[in-house]
Amino acid sequence: MNWKQFSGNPVRFAQVVYTSSFGDIFFVILTIFNTNSVLLARHLEHLPQFVSDLRAARLFKRRIRENRMLSNNPPAENQEQVLEFVDSCQLPTTWANFHMHAFFEPATGKEHIALTLGEVADGQPVLARIHSECLTGDALFSQRCDCGPQLEMALQKIAQEGRGVLLYLRQEGRGIGLLNKVRAYHLQDDGADTVEANQLLGFAADLRNYGLCDPMLKHLGIQSLRLMTNNPRKLAAMAGLNVTVAEHVPLIIERNQYNNRYLNTKANKLGHLIQPDL
Repeated sequence: MNWKQFSGNPVRFAQVVYTSSFGDIFFVILTIFNTNSVLLARHLEHLPQFVSDLRAARLFKRRIRENRMLSNNPPAENQEQVLEFVDSCQLPTTWANFHMHAFFEPATGKEHIALTLGEVADGQPVLARIHSECLTGDALFSQRCDCGPQLEMALQKIAQEGRGVLLYLRQEGRGIGLLNKVRAYHLQDDGADTVEANQLLGFAADLRNYGLCDPMLKHLGIQSLRLMTNNPRKLAAMAGLNVTVAEHVPLIIERNQYNNRYLNTKANKLGHLIQPDL
């Protein structure tokens, strides 16, 4: 390609470099601007941010392509999942003094935890919650979803009973990650629902992998659950893992003006066992 044809045309230059290899960037700069030092000086000051933005855009496009492939081949929950147990410690909370168990997932580099209270390895059904990470709801008190209140209610119920387990899985945004969750929220601000937003970004509606529960439950010696959930997919996943669900315990959260549409979408499109607000 004759790069000199773009001399003095930074817009066209940016378009061409965007589709070129990063190794060509400085060659292009020198070739285009070597006869115009004033133009070179004017644009070089923006080069670091330009390259940074370019890299970010290309990385985002690559991840979208990868996740589209993943959305067509979601994780198989009945396949053996590898988690490494790391360590345990006490975790005093507002409701009870839990025992926290840390696990590492080599395949993704993610860290997952389990909170237990009382004797859970006695063979009797254990009051349980499988909770996927939601930074905005769990830690930042967002009212856009029901995640934070569900987490709090589950811990309260376990504390009241004096026995139970909470598996906390690092699967932010139904598996799309925090940054893509922000992008999805932006699309929801513009009118998409929670399922449509994920799909517009190239993801399946739900990419979570509940097969991760299997090695965690086995490590803890838990064989049977009284599962707190509104999500039938979690019930089906436990059946696929040959984990007995002795009782299904609904976990219904109060609606507000910000989460009403979200909860309706979960009921109507994801099959959650909650009554849509008509």
